[in-house]
Amino acid sequence: MAGEVHETLVGIKVFSNEGQELLADVAKDLREKMAFVGASSVYRVWGNINHPEHIHDLRRIESFDGLAAVIKARTTLSPHELLKFLQDVEIKYRSEVLRRSISLNLLVYEDLTYMTPELTLPHPELHRRPESLLLAAEVWGEYVHPVLKENLYTLTRQFHDEQWGRFYAQGKTLLDF
Repeated sequence: MAGEVHETLVGIKVFSNEGQELLADVAKDLREKMAFVGASSVYRVWGNINHPEHIHDLRRIESFDGLAAVIKARTTLSPHELLKFLQDVEIKYRSEVLRRSISLNLLVYEDLTYMTPELTLPHPELHRRPESLLLAAEVWGEYVHPVLKENLYTLTRQFHDEQWGRFYAQGKTLLDF
């Protein structure tokens, strides 16, 4: 797999008072190993950990809000190399002192179905998280989930009546590509 070019979707969530700037910085670092092909809109997302379908909370507090986007990219990295790269970028930007945190999720890697203790593809929560699924469908709606056998656009129907986020900015503008 390494050396060949592969298409992937990466979810980005930023929980910080410097959200827009941090999102742009993270996107810049991701470009070191990924060629961006598309970007979803950026949404302001919020949630409450007491809600059974809450958005992933990085700081384990009662409520949270942040920015979310999904990037469609091409890479020559293998799935495990890409996961390691994403984890390294997360570590670089996380700071409890500054109350900032990011989450980078490898959502899909072409049509690969893969399950190990370290990596599951497609991401096991992709179809359950509106802030991932709806944004992924913006950039690759025709992608057919290899397990569920439906395209991302079709899978979004379950969330059309949910309050999960609000449009914040165009992805191309904010992520500068």
